[in-house]
Amino acid sequence: MRGGIAMLAAAALTLTGCAGTVAGEAVRAPDAAVVAQLDTGDYDTAPTRELGTAGDDAFARGLLESQRIAEFVVGPWEVDEELTRPAVGAGNGVNQSIPSADILQQVVGEAPGVVEAGRNRGLIAGFSSWRGAADAATGGSLLNAVLRFPDPAAAQAAAAEIAAALDAPGHGESPREPAPIPGHPDASAVSYTDFGGTSRVRSFTAHGPYVLYQLAAPGADSAAAARELIGDCLDQQVPLIDNFVPTPVDVLGQLPKDPSGELLPAVLTDQSNGGLPVSTGAWQPLAWLHFEPDPRSAREAFDDADVDVVAQRLATVYRTRDEGAAAALAEYLQTVAADAPSAEPLDDAVPGLPAARCFERTEGYESGTTPVTWQWSSWHFKCVAHVDRYAYTVFSQSLQDARQQAGAQYRILTA
Repeated sequence: MRGGIAMLAAAALTLTGCAGTVAGEAVRAPDAAVVAQLDTGDYDTAPTRELGTAGDDAFARGLLESQRIAEFVVGPWEVDEELTRPAVGAGNGVNQSIPSADILQQVVGEAPGVVEAGRNRGLIAGFSSWRGAADAATGGSLLNAVLRFPDPAAAQAAAAEIAAALDAPGHGESPREPAPIPGHPDASAVSYTDFGGTSRVRSFTAHGPYVLYQLAAPGADSAAAARELIGDCLDQQVPLIDNFVPTPVDVLGQLPKDPSGELLPAVLTDQSNGGLPVSTGAWQPLAWLHFEPDPRSAREAFDDADVDVVAQRLATVYRTRDEGAAAALAEYLQTVAADAPSAEPLDDAVPGLPAARCFERTEGYESGTTPVTWQWSSWHFKCVAHVDRYAYTVFSQSLQDARQQAGAQYRILTA
């Protein structure tokens, strides 16, 4: 059954725990949920109200358009298969929506004039994606971003002004040298060495109403390798963004906050901020790959399960084609969690959800005093579960809280 969040037959089966009969007696499936045992703490256990549209909220308009753009941003792993290491902790700001000019400095660099250039030229939305090689000491990295402006003239001016702000006297880490990008004479690129001694190549390309931005570090290779990496990225990015259909400026306010039509209100939230500012929303599967620890294997898993939307608030919920696909995807997500640095599986299941699995990172996780986005990417405890056609994950600083989140999310999806 594919319709709605609440499946009455599935809910009835869940509540009774009856999976079949033998000699006239009910037999509980070994992984059947026992709702009476679920500890949901203070979390809501019913979907929230419908979310409506962006309306007059300029930030919401930019955020929703940024999420649409994300599907049309080339992931660095698609340019070089070695670039799969995700940003974590403080570096996670490079994987994000760019709903306003104020966010630009987090992506292209902090320099006087960057925000002003974006604001003055009418930045509408954008998205950036970063990955590095597995060997952080010697491997390279690539950041790729697409910024949308009102028209080609604004994009052309913004590209020139942002680049000039970054290269202004007193800001540059080292002298800039022109760095022609192979096959892309319209790209304006420079090579330089940053304060940490890392060689980098930075490129801006105005393409229609878009600015295409790349920042490449060659690792142990030469700057020429970084220029070639950017060229390969542009080879894919230019035709991909040409397939994007931008929302007309005068109807941005009509963008729905829940493009899935039903799922986002059924994703667990908390009492403070409702979710993670970097990734909250209902995402197309290809767009969500930018946030997955291993985007290449995730795409295969998404295809196998026919994932059609990934919704993020405090929890992350993946909608698949059916219950079997959700169980298989949950198994994949458990493998990903188990493969995280210093992660160890916990023997104790979530009370009432015997099919759930929880994991603890014993070191390298973010503390509870850091931004919630950092805690999400470098989690301490994580639980993975599934119900009906949905697989989901939750994270927390404490195992008890993670279990409560898992229970609450289950209740919401069967409400």
